[in-house]
Amino acid sequence: MKGLMNLLFGLVIFLNLLIVSNAEEKNIRLTIGEWPPLYSEKLKHYGVMSHITEEAFALEGVKVQWGFFPWARAFDLAKKGDWHGTSGWSPTDERSEFFYFSDRVYEEPVVFFYLKESKFDWTSIESL
Repeated sequence: MKGLMNLLFGLVIFLNLLIVSNAEEKNIRLTIGEWPPLYSEKLKHYGVMSHITEEAFALEGVKVQWGFFPWARAFDLAKKGDWHGTSGWSPTDERSEFFYFSDRVYEEPVVFFYLKESKFDWTSIESL
């Protein structure tokens, strides 16, 4: 009987610790730069991608704090560990040395606009 009481007491302690740790709000600090309408300090939810990012973290009980900086500084602050991470970057070899990348969240088409009467003939990015 004493063993059962100790087990129940331990279980109660464990559950209380679990409840307290889950009750604490978790935060993540991310840097970004201005790139409207995806990211902007002036837009609702700080832009479309910021809103998607916040909602994804919220599903895991994490609140996002955003820091807006020029892009190079946003990268460096996250790289040095002053902030937890940064958002809005495409993977490159250099960036992959310092950061893990999530799956692609947003894909933006690349297009050219030119006058119809202009000759615009190309076969690759390099030929431009």
